[in-house]
Amino acid sequence: MKDEIISKANQSYMSGDYLNAYNLYKQAALRMSTNSFDLNILLCANRLNNISVNKEKLPSENSPYSLTELHKNNPEQVYLNLEKRNNPIWLSLGENCLSDNILQRHGLKSFSSPYAASRSNIDYVIALEKENYASILLKENLVYEDAWGKKVVRSTSIINADDIYEPSCSKGFEFTHHDPISSINDRNSFQRRIQRLNEFRKKKDVVFLYHHRITERSNLIKLREKFSTFISFYLGNQSNCHLIFFYQTLIPKGGDSLNLISFHQI
Repeated sequence: MKDEIISKANQSYMSGDYLNAYNLYKQAALRMSTNSFDLNILLCANRLNNISVNKEKLPSENSPYSLTELHKNNPEQVYLNLEKRNNPIWLSLGENCLSDNILQRHGLKSFSSPYAASRSNIDYVIALEKENYASILLKENLVYEDAWGKKVVRSTSIINADDIYEPSCSKGFEFTHHDPISSINDRNSFQRRIQRLNEFRKKKDVVFLYHHRITERSNLIKLREKFSTFISFYLGNQSNCHLIFFYQTLIPKGGDSLNLISFHQI
C-alpha cells in the first residue's frame, strides 16, 4: 500500500501536481515502519522539500517538511526536520559507497563527492577539509595495496584516525573504484569532485549522508563531536549544513537476524 502511494505521489510530482504529491508523500511517510528506518523517507523528504521551495500552494499550517513530527511514535530514530530556505545539495560522505548508492537509488544525489566511491572515515574527511585536499592526489602519497584480493590505490598523506572505525575504513583514504596513479581520467574526475565541493561551500544548503560501519570500538559520542566539526566547514551566512548518519546492527531473532538501521541527524 505504501509503495502504491509513493508511486502515485511520484506521478503527481513529475506532472507538476505538487499539492496532490505533497499530501501523498505525507501519507506514505506516515505508513513507514517505526521499527526500522525506511529508505523511502529520504525520497519523501527531498520531494516535500522540493515542493516547498517551488513555492506551490500548500496547506499553510504545514512546514516545508517535518518527518520528525510524522514519526512522532519513534522520534529518537528519525531526525529529518530540515527547515530549508533553498533546495539543498545532497551528497555522500562515506565511510564507503553505500551512502552514495542510497542517494542515487532514491533520486537524491546531486553529484559525486570525493567520498562517493571510496573508503574513509570522518577523521580523514576533517583532515582533508583542513588542508583543502592539497595532498590527496600527489603521486608521492599514492600506493597500490590489496583489499580482499583486489588492487586498490590508497593515499598515505592522511592516515591518522581514532580507533573507532571498522578496519577497512582506516587504512588510509582508499580510491576503491578509481586509479589516480595510472589513469589521468580518474585523476581529473576526482579533481572535479573536489572543485564542485568548493564551488558550493558556504554558498548553498547541503545535506551529507554518512554510513558508519558499526564495530565494538565505535564511539557515537566522539563521532557526533567530529560531525559537528565537519559541519562548520560548510556553514555560512547564507547557507546551512546538515549531516545525517546511520549505522546497521544485526539483532538475533529466532534463528535469523534482524537488520536494524539507526538513523540520526546532526
